[in-house]
Amino acid sequence: MLNLFRKHATSWLIKVALILIAIVFVFWGGYSYQSREASRLAKVYDQYITYGEYQKAYEQLVDTYRRQFGKMFSDDLLKQLNVKEQALEILIERHLLLHAAEKLGLTATDEEVQQTILHYPVFLSNGRFEPERYRQVLRQARLTPEVFEGQMASELASHKVESFVKRQAVVTDDEVQASYLYDHTQIQLSYVMIDPNQFEAQVQPQADEIQAYYQEHQNNYRDPEKRQFAMVLFKHEQFLKQISVTDGDIQSYYEDNYKKYHKESQIKARHILFKLSADASPEEEAKVRAQAMEVQAMVRKPGANFAELAKKYSQDVGTAPKGGDLGWFSSGHMVPEFSEAAFKLKAGEISDLVRTPFGYHLIKVEEVRPEQTVPLEEARAEIEQTLKRDKARDLAFKAAQDFADLAYADKDLQKAAQTRKLDVLTTAWVSSKDPITELGAAPKATQPLFNLMKNEISNALEIQDGFAVAQLLEIREPAVQAFDQVKEQVRKDLIRERAGKLAEQSANEVLQAAKTRKDLPAAAQEQHLQAKKSGEFSRSKPDTVLQLPPEGLDKVFVLTESQPFPAAPIDTGNALLVCQLLSSSAPSAEIMTEENDTIRKRLLQQKQAVLWQAWLDEQRKRADVKRLHEL
Repeated sequence: MLNLFRKHATSWLIKVALILIAIVFVFWGGYSYQSREASRLAKVYDQYITYGEYQKAYEQLVDTYRRQFGKMFSDDLLKQLNVKEQALEILIERHLLLHAAEKLGLTATDEEVQQTILHYPVFLSNGRFEPERYRQVLRQARLTPEVFEGQMASELASHKVESFVKRQAVVTDDEVQASYLYDHTQIQLSYVMIDPNQFEAQVQPQADEIQAYYQEHQNNYRDPEKRQFAMVLFKHEQFLKQISVTDGDIQSYYEDNYKKYHKESQIKARHILFKLSADASPEEEAKVRAQAMEVQAMVRKPGANFAELAKKYSQDVGTAPKGGDLGWFSSGHMVPEFSEAAFKLKAGEISDLVRTPFGYHLIKVEEVRPEQTVPLEEARAEIEQTLKRDKARDLAFKAAQDFADLAYADKDLQKAAQTRKLDVLTTAWVSSKDPITELGAAPKATQPLFNLMKNEISNALEIQDGFAVAQLLEIREPAVQAFDQVKEQVRKDLIRERAGKLAEQSANEVLQAAKTRKDLPAAAQEQHLQAKKSGEFSRSKPDTVLQLPPEGLDKVFVLTESQPFPAAPIDTGNALLVCQLLSSSAPSAEIMTEENDTIRKRLLQQKQAVLWQAWLDEQRKRADVKRLHEL
């Protein structure tokens, strides 16, 4: 068993476990030892959401995002994600679900609760439930098993409500077919690309025209707001000498990261598939099996080339052209029947016929990689460096945050730095798009600096190799740059704009001529241009030469035999496309059938999401949800 429960409980896994428990129960008031904040934030039916509940939900949501985004986490990110609103919405949704569960009579049985707990990841060790871990985690969260199991029952009941609603979503065969045709119908175009760059040589603006363009577009030539900061850096390397790593630390990390140092057995194999549905009739079964046995006899003849026979006989369209090659895989990556048979074979051996839901298979194993575990001693140096780096990061963060608190109290970063005998760096004048040299490659740290007010001090900001605390010294407001400073850029912009108009005029002339003649190549030749042919392409596999954006694809895929030209030239982003539809072909029904399940699953998920949101919206109306205070 992993060494998780030492008295000081410093293992990162324990901390993660506690956070996961908190996330599950914060929405149900799980921290019963804390008194609830009396103020009411919102009302759902006749139930109130208190500020105390909301605060816990918000804090746990912030912790979740902090773990998810790691170094990218910042206060600015929280604003972008609107986490304050998210936390309240989660609480409202939970109240709606519990109310619906009660009305629908949906509850969780004791057995369902037990099975969920037995398979809950934080209570498992090497895939098995550990009662002591269960009790330890609950004790650390200050929860009794009775409270925990009651809240888990509520959680399961809410999931049943969601399942009940989503079961109403249905995908028809016609919808599956329409979706497949939409994605996989192939077209071929005759086309001409009109590049605006080719017209720039024809544009020779005069000095007064350049001046006039500048006057009309002055906002394009504003020097952006620039700022200057003072900052103190806390680099990881400054704290390495303070760190020691014990053998126990290394052992715990090794055990907690078992999968990182353990590789499952893998095989490299080929197969030949004879397709047969799981519900095939006895007659169909016998027919396909007979065909498979004929090929089985062929592959077992001396000197037989399994790969060539797979190319000829396999009905797996994905692997047949590659000689049935499946590459390297572990047992969990194939259906159980296939894996069980394949992993019994030695290198060079060929299986008997194997029946799976896809049909009959012949399998040949070419190579075997045995299960491997990197010994602790071999991993020790790497683990030690990892632990030192992590501990140095923690120390750097604490030092930076303590300093930020001191500087904030003094309202003066320079004074706080003198007290701590730390060096202060002063940046150059920078805009929000400029790199800040002192921060290194840390673009995520830049944006929070530009949210500061003058003289305001930042929190600890994570940079590439440490943390920084900064104070905004001065702001230089944006201003229009003088004409002489930007004259050359203005000239280029004017040329680009006029060249674009000439390109648009040329493209329209070619398109109109093509429509008149019903022949794009001939119309293009009259304009001294040469039309080209695209390859056949679909929405799912666009043409790599045309590189049409999504809106461009929409315009070419509505072309028909009776209307083979678009209404206007299509802007690809770099050029204007004039085109004529040459052919359109729908995919074969056989190939369509192969992807039916995948398409149906995707459409069902989309429909369920729409249905679920509509149901929630309706419940909100019925519940007459009221916000009682601003967040």
